[in-house]
Amino acid sequence: MDPITVAMVASVSLSLIIFVISSVNELIRIRQKKKEPTLQDKISELTGNLKTSVSVIAEIEKEISDKYEEWKQIEENIERNKQIKEISEAQIEAIIKTMEIPIKKESRRSLIQNSVITFIIAAAFFFLGYFLGSR
Repeated sequence: MDPITVAMVASVSLSLIIFVISSVNELIRIRQKKKEPTLQDKISELTGNLKTSVSVIAEIEKEISDKYEEWKQIEENIERNKQIKEISEAQIEAIIKTMEIPIKKESRRSLIQNSVITFIIAAAFFFLGYFLGSR
């Protein structure tokens, strides 16, 4: 036989073997699909589902905890706003008046101190100019 014929026969034989192997693999895969799952397969599937459920429940618990903290903060803000709202106008005026008295005293004291300091500085420059400028 010549080499070309041998190569063609080998190629056809190889193709036929590959076809048979793939057909057998396909038949095995189809049978496995039709075959009912074993108890071990069911247990494995349930275990996987339980693990997924546990992670989902943990996420939900964390979300609930976060929402609860937000709710507590909102409730504190509402309570604080109620207390602020309950302060009467007379109480507000009394608070303002008690704050004004120290401010007025401080501003009067500050004005006197600033005036004295300014006068002393001006006098110092006057005398320096008078004594140094006359030469």
